[in-house]
Amino acid sequence: MEQSDRRKLWSGEGDRGRGAENDKVLIESVAPAWAALIQFICGLCHSMAVKSPEDIYSSTLHPKEWHPVIAATISCLAKNNGRVVWSPAPDQPHGSKAGQWVTVTDACFISATNRPSQPLIHVGRQAGLHVVDILGPSLQALYQAAKTSGKRLSFFSPAILRQALRQAGNVVAPHDVPEVLHYVIRDSQYADLDKLHLVLLCDGSVQQLRYGTAAGGTQPKEKQFFMWRNSRSKELYDLMPASAHEQVQDSPAWRQIAKCRLGRNAPFLLESTLMKVRVPTVNDLANSLPLGWKDVDSAVPDQAWLEQFWAMAARQQWQNVPPALTGF
Repeated sequence: MEQSDRRKLWSGEGDRGRGAENDKVLIESVAPAWAALIQFICGLCHSMAVKSPEDIYSSTLHPKEWHPVIAATISCLAKNNGRVVWSPAPDQPHGSKAGQWVTVTDACFISATNRPSQPLIHVGRQAGLHVVDILGPSLQALYQAAKTSGKRLSFFSPAILRQALRQAGNVVAPHDVPEVLHYVIRDSQYADLDKLHLVLLCDGSVQQLRYGTAAGGTQPKEKQFFMWRNSRSKELYDLMPASAHEQVQDSPAWRQIAKCRLGRNAPFLLESTLMKVRVPTVNDLANSLPLGWKDVDSAVPDQAWLEQFWAMAARQQWQNVPPALTGF
């Protein structure tokens, strides 16, 4: 013991080198016992007088005076892979005790250098991810310990969120769709957007996004949704007499996707046939007109539509005018 403070043990070269013996005892004996105690406390947490589950870590592993025994304890926790990481439940008010203890490998950690917003964390939990948020030094020690013991930690990322959303289905609220879509395309893996419910339409509904060639055989062709990419396509978009249910709300994420080319000389992604959301063409405009509109008086577009159409047509570079648009 140190003579100046009887509460502290000699460490390192203290007391003519005998402090190293203390360190060995702490790391090899005390740390495993401490880790076992923490696992035991976690199992009893809900029946104890604890303000919140995180208090267990703030009172035991808070790195005010970082000591090798703390790193050794975290190493034991990672190696044992016990349920020692607290995962708050979704849709709970701040400070709620609702949640569950999960293993280190089942948790989805938040990186201190790439932290998502609270709405994204909420969506992740809604999708079934055990999103946890622990102190940076503790997380770093846990990461190193898991790496040493051959375990891999999962961190919140666009790929992780896409996978969770695909399994969870339509769980993103309409007001969260623009931010979620903008986040999941940060790594430009557009093909991995397939089957995600992230198409927010002008009527406020959310539809499933498809990526890939259309199914062949006798299966009906999937309904297409449209958005504009530039002034020319916006003119077509505004003229399409289709219901608002078919038009996508503009957002920064769709602006980014619209700028993506499939290859050096390939068309833009939203002008291809790979994505369910497309930039409209003149043919799409023609196909959006009611069937037989020239033969049935009630189906004829109104005068305002015709005036807008011809104003737009004068600025278009026509190659082949669709038959549906001839014979006015």
